[in-house]
Amino acid sequence: MKKLKYLLWILICINLTGCCLSHDWQEATCTQPKTCSKCDKTEGEALGHKWIEATCTAPQTCNVCGATTGEKLGHTPTPGEWIVDRAATCDEEGSRHGVCGVCGETVTASIPATGHQWGDWITDKEETCSEDGSKHRSCGVCKKWETKTLYSNNTKHVPGEVKIVKEATLTEEGEKVQICSACGEEIKTIKYELSEEEKAAQMEEYRIAAEEREREYKAGCGYYTYAEISGNSMDYFGETAVFTGSVFQITDDGSVLLNVGSGNLIWVYDGSGDISLSGVTDGAVMTVYGMINGSKSYTTVMGYEATVPSILAMYIDL
Repeated sequence: MKKLKYLLWILICINLTGCCLSHDWQEATCTQPKTCSKCDKTEGEALGHKWIEATCTAPQTCNVCGATTGEKLGHTPTPGEWIVDRAATCDEEGSRHGVCGVCGETVTASIPATGHQWGDWITDKEETCSEDGSKHRSCGVCKKWETKTLYSNNTKHVPGEVKIVKEATLTEEGEKVQICSACGEEIKTIKYELSEEEKAAQMEEYRIAAEEREREYKAGCGYYTYAEISGNSMDYFGETAVFTGSVFQITDDGSVLLNVGSGNLIWVYDGSGDISLSGVTDGAVMTVYGMINGSKSYTTVMGYEATVPSILAMYIDL
């Protein structure tokens, strides 16, 4: 019975203390004193860290447990002794290397990109109501270009001034264009005809101008005798002249043989296309204004060959 009580007491003691017989000591560390792994009882003090001073590449470090504190010192290359391996550009980093003045190790470092030195924007194409535009600028260092879109305001055209690009005439339509007052673009083409009043006015202008041209032409025509041009018609080729006579014959091709006196004949062509010799009758008195055109050979009604001076008639008076 006494033995049973003794064993019970030992079990109670173990449960209460865990170490009533002996401790299981763990050696002290840098941060903890000697400690029982069973009951957590401690004895003495923590050993404390044994610090090794920081270096260029490592912070202050305990040579017992390897714990660190603070920051590494970093390399300190000798001032002025950096060697550039690759120069920086506007948009790319460069690189350099040097020797640390503390540890003697070769170290490398980046050189920041310099950034572009942009010039002013230059507009290449203005935006309009319906189309985007564009602009560009360039770097003064590397000459790189940068472009941007000038976005259209996407508004509808604003009808503005109407301009005539082709005048209407008596025989042809004219053409007008309407301009957008916002962007200056041609937005519509308009065909038009002269009004009756405009046609009448233009016809009157043409009549007056034609009469003036006729007066000037007639005034510039010279007076030549038949004898002067009959034997030397090519000497007077291209000269403007005036002759009056009677119609001797109307030829098959619509030309006229004009008797300018004493049976002296001149061959008269329609030189302008605006006069009509077809309405001329034999024996009619006619004044011809035109250009001496050399001579004309023909077969007379009697069957023999004849050569006479010729003239391209521009105007005739009957």
